[in-house]
Amino acid sequence: MLIKKYQRLIELEPNELKRNIYQAVLEDLMSLLENKVAPK
Repeated sequence: MLIKKYQRLIELEPNELKRNIYQAVLEDLMSLLENKVAPK
């Protein structure tokens, strides 16, 4: 799954600032996906 690959990239990112940005983007994407699957 794409998210798993993305999480792996985050773990391997040496730059903490980039890692934090990637993490925030990933969380945004996941919440968007959840809203599409189960709209509130």
